[in-house]
Amino acid sequence: MAPTASPVTPQTRGSGMTRSAAGSRSGSSKSNRTAPTRLSSAMSKSTAERRRKAELARRIVPALAARRYHLPGNDWSHDWVQWFRNNHPLLGICCHHKLHPVRMGQRVVMLIGSVAFGLAATCMVYLWFVQTGRDMNEEAFSVSIGDNVMGNSTSTVSTSYREVSVTHGMIVLWTVGSALHTMFDMTIWRVSACACCQHGGSLECMACGRNWGSYIVVVIVALLVAFSTFVVVLRATIESHDKDGVDDDTYDWGEFENIDDFKFVLGYGIELFLALFVYNFLIGTIFFSGIFGCLPLLGGRPRELKRLNDEKNVGQSGRSSRSDEGFFDDTI
Repeated sequence: MAPTASPVTPQTRGSGMTRSAAGSRSGSSKSNRTAPTRLSSAMSKSTAERRRKAELARRIVPALAARRYHLPGNDWSHDWVQWFRNNHPLLGICCHHKLHPVRMGQRVVMLIGSVAFGLAATCMVYLWFVQTGRDMNEEAFSVSIGDNVMGNSTSTVSTSYREVSVTHGMIVLWTVGSALHTMFDMTIWRVSACACCQHGGSLECMACGRNWGSYIVVVIVALLVAFSTFVVVLRATIESHDKDGVDDDTYDWGEFENIDDFKFVLGYGIELFLALFVYNFLIGTIFFSGIFGCLPLLGGRPRELKRLNDEKNVGQSGRSSRSDEGFFDDTI
């Protein structure tokens, strides 16, 4: 006997449509519940990323502003590279850390101020020799270049170029002048960075103070450029006066005759090149290594690592003491 098909009634069709509608509503409700979940997950990730960047800035920015020799997570070589990339007067313009508070414009202004200060110091050394009546060009010692370097032909090479003379003026300029130049660079950097007002500094709440240093530096550099221009012209005038042997009462102190009166500017340019690309790396590496650790301010990277370890040990001892106090309070 063949089975009979059950008749399709309106109630049956209605129940099927009801189940399909319920399934579609449940699917749409699941998708509606999934969308806010994804949105909240993305928002939480972005919030966590912002917090991570803020915490990184809080740890890195004060160290960069204070010209620290060590940054968290770096070894000796990485610290050496980052220190010169962030603090070199010329290379730091393009190679500094992206979180560094001293930006490119400020670095260019400080480089101009450094050049102006060095030029002014060069002229001030000359004026000091003139005022005291000493001969700046008096030879202190000389270095002779042998024939094996310059060649055996004396007709084509002048004798004056076969001997390098170091004068008393050069010695004073490369010692006292360079020391004052370095102190100026360090001071102008501290003023511009304003480390105490950066993230993690002692005056972090004074956010408006982060730009004060750059404004002060602009004023200082402008005054310094004007002063260096004055002393350069004064030196050129005095040298031209001494060379011509004109009496002080009849000489016009605002005039100079030829470009030879500015030969000292070329000499200063050579000295500045050596200072930026030879002495800066040499002296910076000596300070970085900490071989003068017996002095208070020249401990370098080893002293900073010791300070960080001491702070870490103090923090751990403080937490352990607080936990011990809580334990005794619970037992009592």
